Amino acid sequence: MKTSDIEQKYAVSREALRYYIERGLLNPTCINDSLEWEEKDEVTLQSVLQLRTMGLTIDSIVELKQDHQDSVGLQTKLLRRVEKVKQEIEAIDSEQRELAYRKQILETALHQLSQQIRLYEESD
Repeated sequence: MKTSDIEQKYAVSREALRYYIERGLLNPTCINDSLEWEEKDEVTLQSVLQLRTMGLTIDSIVELKQDHQDSVGLQTKLLRRVEKVKQEIEAIDSEQRELAYRKQILETALHQLSQQIRLYEESD
């Protein structure tokens, strides 16, 4: 959708749209020096206009957007950390299985050696 269509559809001035873009609230695609508005851009604009209607300042809206982006970033970092912890747990589980197997082999060897010692002592 073109900027003129957005202006008419949402009763918003070109200057306001430019200002929202400058402040980082909107990010339409620029094609051949013309802005193209996708559905996601319209949804974002609707949110901005709604917040403005509720009395929020542009600075407050920018801050809300930044807080949202920060929380999404934090969530992504936390999810990555969760995956790393899961991988560490799996590595420990694998190591435990290997150690249990090795312990079983050593216990079997110990049992066999104990039997040989008993037989040796009985033959004396």
